[in-house]
Amino acid sequence: MLADCDAGNVVTAAQAGAQAGLRLLPVLLALVPLLYMVQELTVRLGIFTGRGFGELVRARYGPLCAGLAAAGLIVAVVGSLVTEFTGVAGVGEMFGVSRAVSLPLAVAALFGIVLTGSHRRVDRIAIAIGVFDLAFFAVAWSARP
Repeated sequence: MLADCDAGNVVTAAQAGAQAGLRLLPVLLALVPLLYMVQELTVRLGIFTGRGFGELVRARYGPLCAGLAAAGLIVAVVGSLVTEFTGVAGVGEMFGVSRAVSLPLAVAALFGIVLTGSHRRVDRIAIAIGVFDLAFFAVAWSARP
């Protein structure tokens, strides 16, 4: 599972940790199973019905609700992409690469991965990139919260 490890979430979690220390840890541990269940049930619903989110909402609640749900989803995805590319720009600048270089490269890589590969290939690339999330454990351990 590669959820909630994007640039925006990492920055938010770091700020919350700096302010609250370990007091939020029980809440976070309680949310892990809920996050897992939501993602797992969403995947199972899609596999079982053979339909996507929009199709299921339209079939159950009608086209107006489907349009509203799609609009909300688009806003969430665009917001997520903004935080991702903000993170790319920030990391690029940390290594001396300007935004004018790092952002077009990131956009080209994203389009290249998504538009030229099969679903299986995209998943494998995402998992390979997700392995870098293990670095969070090393950073957290070395920070000695």
